[in-house]
Parts: sequence; C-alpha cells; structure tokens
Amino acid sequence: MEEPGEGQAEDRAATRRCSACHTKGAKLDISVREWTCTECHAVHDRDVNAAVNLRDEGMRLYWMVAAGVPPEKKKPTVIKASELKECLPAT
Repeated sequence: MEEPGEGQAEDRAATRRCSACHTKGAKLDISVREWTCTECHAVHDRDVNAAVNLRDEGMRLYWMVAAGVPPEKKKPTVIKASELKECLPAT
C-alpha cells in the first residue's frame, strides 16, 4: 500500500498545482497562503486553488467511469472511491 502523499492523486490534485495552467509549483511552507504561478502568473489562494484542483480531479474520475457505462445503462449519480476499481472499464 502506498504511503499518504504518494501516487497519482497527489500529482494531480495538490495545493501547489496551478488550477489555471496545471503547472506544478515549488513545495511551499504550510504558512504560505497565497502564491503566484511561475508559468501563467495567476495568483492563487492556496485553499481555493486546492478546492478547484480537487473538484476537477473528482470530475475527471467521474467521467472516466461514466464513459465506461454501456449506453443502455443509467450513469451513476455518485461513485464511491471504494467502488472505483469495480466501476472502471477493463483495459
């Protein structure tokens, strides 16, 4: 099992990933509440940026699962993380 903070989710949905251009910024001390992206120069509130990234990651996972549902079946309204592997289309 992976340690917390390792793996794909940490890479995609992080407080330091710019929600505007998706560039991953430098590691920031927890006391830093606002930062500017070095690529697109967007100014981010750390909590708002993290919320946007987490929402986007949730929607990416939802549509990945929903795309694998056969057309004759209703798309789920909620997908539990514990059921995600069961829902994913076979690759």
